[in-house]
Amino acid sequence: MAVDDRMTAPAAGDVPEAQRATGLRLVVRSLGRDRAAILGVLLVLAWLGVGLLGPVVIPGDPNRQELADALRPPVWLEGGVREQALGTDHLGRDILVRIVYGARTSMLVGVTAVALAVVAGALAGLFAAEWGGAVDEVLMRVADIQLSIPFILLAITVLALLGGSMRSMVLVLVLDYFVTAVLNAFGIT
Repeated sequence: MAVDDRMTAPAAGDVPEAQRATGLRLVVRSLGRDRAAILGVLLVLAWLGVGLLGPVVIPGDPNRQELADALRPPVWLEGGVREQALGTDHLGRDILVRIVYGARTSMLVGVTAVALAVVAGALAGLFAAEWGGAVDEVLMRVADIQLSIPFILLAITVLALLGGSMRSMVLVLVLDYFVTAVLNAFGIT
């Protein structure tokens, strides 16, 4: 019986380049065709760089007040100065320095909340997979209760009870992400 040429696997040169490119190479190639996506990636990388290296590049105390410099306009407007490129607020605090330190805080809260939620969700999924039955039912009822509470109401309640600290905000985000991780572990999205 003769082997049909159409049934054999194509040679490496016959496979289109897009099929050979996998993973990261495919993503980079796709992004290379979209200028808006490239701009978005560059902005995110720049923001991460500012958040991580900002205090080294843009030193200063975000809470330092100079009432004499209050409400100074940005550098591109009349009356703006180079030392305070984005101007100052009503207490004379440098807005650019405050943005840089705010980026660091936002990244810290986000990364901490996601990491804790992933660990808690993975542990809950492991317990449910190992013991099933009652453990599975309890976790699903906890998920049902949390999903029935709107996120903003949960956030306001927890922050009102525990105070408006970074730890409280991380707790709210962990609670929200945890339920999402549990639902994903059970294949419910």
